[in-house]
Amino acid sequence: MVEVSIDAIVTAATFLVAVVAMVTFMRSEQKRTAERHDQLRKDLTDEIRGLRQELVAQFAEHKREVRALLSEHRQEIQTQFAEHKQQVHAMFTEHREEVRVLLADHKTDTKVDSQSFKDQILAEFRELKNETATRFDSIDERLHIIENDVAHIKGSLGLPLLVVPK
Repeated sequence: MVEVSIDAIVTAATFLVAVVAMVTFMRSEQKRTAERHDQLRKDLTDEIRGLRQELVAQFAEHKREVRALLSEHRQEIQTQFAEHKQQVHAMFTEHREEVRVLLADHKTDTKVDSQSFKDQILAEFRELKNETATRFDSIDERLHIIENDVAHIKGSLGLPLLVVPK
């Protein structure tokens, strides 16, 4: 039989108690660490949720501002288009009277060549058509400028850009 001294038994028991105490301490630390991680996760989740709500509110506000700007520009474009439409209508009315006068002159003046009269009327209509096209091009240019302004505003608000080609 092997003889074991009391000092060896006490040393072994002390070592065993120290190991059990260390394992118990490590388990309690692991539990506290897990609780801290859970609390941090909850805190971060709440903070992210709050930031998300704040971003949604800011986006809604920016969206309202952009819609207001678009509405403002839309009204301006509609007003300009209505004015232009009235001007074109007045020009057509005025030109119609000139054609009537020319027709009356043609009927009374037998010396007027039919082809030259037709060419004259076509030339006047072409001139009117070119004037109208020029005015519509001007409106298109203004609309393009406004659309680019809106795109710039969207860009400054961090919204997706839609660049309209000219």
